[in-house]
Amino acid sequence: MLLFRIKRINYRHLIPDVILIMSSLYASLYLRVGWDDGYAEFLPVLNRHILLCLILRIGCFFVLGIYDIIWRYISFSDALRLFQAIGLSSVLIIASSYLVELERLPRAVFLIDAILAAILLGGIRFVRRFVFEVSTEAEVRRLGRKTLIYGAGFGGRTLASRFNTDSKMGFSLVGFIDDDPQKVGRSVAGVKVLGTRKEFAEIFKAFQIKELIVAISQISGSVLREILPVCRSFGIGRD
Repeated sequence: MLLFRIKRINYRHLIPDVILIMSSLYASLYLRVGWDDGYAEFLPVLNRHILLCLILRIGCFFVLGIYDIIWRYISFSDALRLFQAIGLSSVLIIASSYLVELERLPRAVFLIDAILAAILLGGIRFVRRFVFEVSTEAEVRRLGRKTLIYGAGFGGRTLASRFNTDSKMGFSLVGFIDDDPQKVGRSVAGVKVLGTRKEFAEIFKAFQIKELIVAISQISGSVLREILPVCRSFGIGRD
């Protein structure tokens, strides 16, 4: 399994991680001892530790499957796994500093490094996701069919997240319609709730809607009979 993960590694992810891990260590040493109070003294010691630190950090990432995570889809649970890997590798790095016959660095360097590494390694992944979502949203708005989702509950939120991250689906999500007046004006999955079904006609006309997706699991026949004529009057739902 580990060999399979190594074969699948994306070196465009590994190389930035190596650079950030090394940068975090050198920055942590500076934050701990300052420039004038011992940086030059401890720098050769850190240089002798650096390879071991890299092996332990990257090794934990491999074992815990960090490189199985697609950066542009990183989630909160993925971030927790990343922070767990950083915490475990930091414990191993501190333990190794006692076991390996090398001069010792101040222990606070490794604690600062754990925090800084979490910020840098987590940050670069979430920046990648943000850039991807912004570029995808722009592409969707340029190419996709203008779409409304009726229902801003769990199902609607799930659909919105999918549309916003997959331009190939061909939907340009304009907003939600929901029968709960308290949701109107708020954002769900980054998409605004534009009104209730009473404003269907006005919203269709104002935004030139081409598609309506119903994301309500149990919708009554009376509601469908109410909204279908409005949809058909704007050419939605016709064969």
